[in-house]
Amino acid sequence: MSNKKAKVVTLQMLLDKGACSSQVELFKKHFPKKGEAKVTKALCLKVASIFDFDWAAEALLPAPLLAEYQSKKALLFCELYNS
Repeated sequence: MSNKKAKVVTLQMLLDKGACSSQVELFKKHFPKKGEAKVTKALCLKVASIFDFDWAAEALLPAPLLAEYQSKKALLFCELYNS
């Protein structure tokens, strides 16, 4: 994320994009105060096994960034599978 200001994901964004009820409940549980989460590398690593980042990418990223996400994910799979 370099020098860019971290963006925020809100509960309302998840609801508007049709997140499943289990992910909505997890979000409420982990971010109860403001109903929002600042998307940082540290936070993403902390909740990596909890939240569905594939869904989030498809629902929240614009097409060019989604394509980049999918390419990087495919390369990482290949690297880990072959290690």
